[in-house]
Amino acid sequence: MYDPNGIVPTAPYDAHQGFGRVNLSRSLPLAGANSFNADFKDRLEVEQGEAVLFTYAIKDTCGSDTSSFSVTLVWTDPGGTAGCTACLVNDLDLIVTNLSTRTTYYPNGSDQKDDANNVERVQISVASGDNISVTVAGTNLISTAKFSLAVTGCVDEGGVSPTTPLPTKSPTKSPTAYPTLSLQPSIDPDRKHTLVTTMVGGEIFIDVSTILNSSCTYLVDLLREWNAWKYV
Repeated sequence: MYDPNGIVPTAPYDAHQGFGRVNLSRSLPLAGANSFNADFKDRLEVEQGEAVLFTYAIKDTCGSDTSSFSVTLVWTDPGGTAGCTACLVNDLDLIVTNLSTRTTYYPNGSDQKDDANNVERVQISVASGDNISVTVAGTNLISTAKFSLAVTGCVDEGGVSPTTPLPTKSPTKSPTAYPTLSLQPSIDPDRKHTLVTTMVGGEIFIDVSTILNSSCTYLVDLLREWNAWKYV
């Protein structure tokens, strides 16, 4: 890259260059120009707190193109707030692990997850026989996110595992349905009264309209009997 102070050497994932010109022979499988393969996943979905896992086995049939593995994650992000500093709305994370060497890689030349961009890329050196896992995690989403992956290397179509929940420090409890109640009073059946009960949002509301003309003593006795009602 040219700089007024001289020539600055550049390499992928540095602060001195943009996207530059696309080199098709290093980006897409082209007969006669290269021997690597590509795998594309388009508009898959991930929910908040979930992860989608893909696995790839590095083959030995691509000659010199066997040694490189590249994966790019992209998604369309909703518009951020005007004047924002942290403007990413749906935050997905790309995590690549070489299961053979137990080495984990993060995108865009960083040593940690990227929470600023909606394009994330990992490019690593691999060897024949390596097994690579690619994880797309819904780290912080306001809604279901659709994403696409582009993988290049000496690979076949990647196998996808079922979507799994991400571990959380404080697991979210599943909603619990309120039980259906049958209220049985243990009040003397000879007393003439009717209690109409309604459950709303887990609270019980009682219509005592038929006993409003009863004595206060009777009402007190009736309320005391409430503790003797039970679930059945």
